[in-house]
Amino acid sequence: MAKIASLSDARLVSLESRLQSDWASASENEKARWEKYVDEACRAVCRVIAPKASYELLATYRKSSVPGKAENLPRTQAENALVAAYQNAPTKSLKTQILSIYAPRYTAKELKSMHGEFEQLSDRQIKKAKAHAKTVGAGLTLPKIVHHRTRIDLSKLNHFLTFADQPYFYQDVSYGTRMLKLQSGERAQIMMPNVVRTVTRSTMIEQY
Repeated sequence: MAKIASLSDARLVSLESRLQSDWASASENEKARWEKYVDEACRAVCRVIAPKASYELLATYRKSSVPGKAENLPRTQAENALVAAYQNAPTKSLKTQILSIYAPRYTAKELKSMHGEFEQLSDRQIKKAKAHAKTVGAGLTLPKIVHHRTRIDLSKLNHFLTFADQPYFYQDVSYGTRMLKLQSGERAQIMMPNVVRTVTRSTMIEQY
């Protein structure tokens, strides 16, 4: 390990002991500890084999280490942390933002397997996360669109409403009635016949 570390310029923690029991009997702390050792060793080996493409080599190895069994692909602690962060994200937009960090590196089947323990990912969620990473950026927030309100002159508004409410544009029908509704939300006891508009909106705007 020391020789590999010197060739890859990586700092590896010295292996002071070995796992004496089987994996099923090991505690969670022991598993996390040995996973860290394996992850650091794999990264160091990839740096020695492919100094300029170590990340791509490691990603390819992870995907091909267990062919046909995406659920057994080894994951780094960072990826486990991202999956846990996705699980605890309070909003859908934040989930998409987190998923966009690692979604481009996996297929849809692999992502569904990674999240299958606590939540089923849909194809739409995966496509949305990959599109987010491509258009906005992996892990970046969507830019906020500033909306400005424009104040309307009340005299002009009243003039338009008076024009639009002219009897010329409406006609009573011989069937059906409606109950008038007050501005406060209460229904007034005033019945009136149904009306239909006799001109289109574009015609009303053009005449105005």
